[in-house]
Amino acid sequence: MLTLLLLMLSCKQKEEQEILIYCGMTMADAITEIARDFQDETGIECIVIRGGSGELLRNIETGGLGDIYFPGSDSYISKAQQKGFIIDTSFVGLNRLALFSRKSSCIDPTIENFDGRICKIAIGNPVTGSVGKATDALLREKGIELINHEYKTDSRSLIYALKNGEADLVINWYAAKNMVDSTLITYEILEEANPRRLIVGLMKGQNTIGARRFIEYTKTRKEIFDRYGFSEL
Repeated sequence: MLTLLLLMLSCKQKEEQEILIYCGMTMADAITEIARDFQDETGIECIVIRGGSGELLRNIETGGLGDIYFPGSDSYISKAQQKGFIIDTSFVGLNRLALFSRKSSCIDPTIENFDGRICKIAIGNPVTGSVGKATDALLREKGIELINHEYKTDSRSLIYALKNGEADLVINWYAAKNMVDSTLITYEILEEANPRRLIVGLMKGQNTIGARRFIEYTKTRKEIFDRYGFSEL
């Protein structure tokens, strides 16, 4: 009986010494940097799982484990709240859409050319990621009907499509600029697209105290969000 009690206590202590963070692909590098500093200062291990926001939400539904959900758009936080996974939220910044193009392409990089008639385009899948969902909303608003295109799961795969020559133009989160070589790829914010609020969600996890500490810590690291392109532009 005593052995079982000690084992349970050990497991509980381990749970309180780590937090599990589900993070959208575009924010992953920034959050990983913040998590590394937080871990050094507090001793709480931060496990960051990267992926498309929709894909991550499905993983949460399947596994039911986790402490923090950090999607690329607040619409996914709303979905997670409706499903009962989120107990508190905090605003941390803004995500903006931008048009990325290969410099070797002779295509004029404008939203008007983003229909697939004269160039190869790739867009995010609106089911698997926040960038796809935001892009779909923008194209509908602009009345742009896609003639030829290829779906990609998340912001990182969109950048790979440009690098590999699979696409001439993509719409991606502005913060994806951190993934590109500016000598090969250009990018410009789409001013006509409404910015999306970045909301971090506190989950019903095993370590809500540690998770709250991490969320409050992110608010003190504005310089990192600015550097990665998530500030209020």
